[in-house]
Amino acid sequence: MSSFKKIRQKTEEEYKMIGSVFSPALKAEVYFNSDGFHHLRYDGHRSERSKKVQQNKFRFLPQAVEIIKKSTTIQEYRTGLCPVGKANSSGFRKTAKVE
Repeated sequence: MSSFKKIRQKTEEEYKMIGSVFSPALKAEVYFNSDGFHHLRYDGHRSERSKKVQQNKFRFLPQAVEIIKKSTTIQEYRTGLCPVGKANSSGFRKTAKVE
């Protein structure tokens, strides 16, 4: 097994164990689900990120969790529509407003 596959598999196992973390800045739980792990591997256009970028995201995941737990201010605020689930028979996907 390649070193990239090993780190991806190890990170995915750790990611699943996080579950959720309370964010003081958002005053809400931040959930670490399969969609979030997918985001570490793929960009917004559903293209796979480069292996180097993925490895950096995997390596810094523990620090990201700590930052979410400790941050009390929001640096940037965005809203948008994101696809949810798989496409139906006509090719359309449900969307949800994400903040």
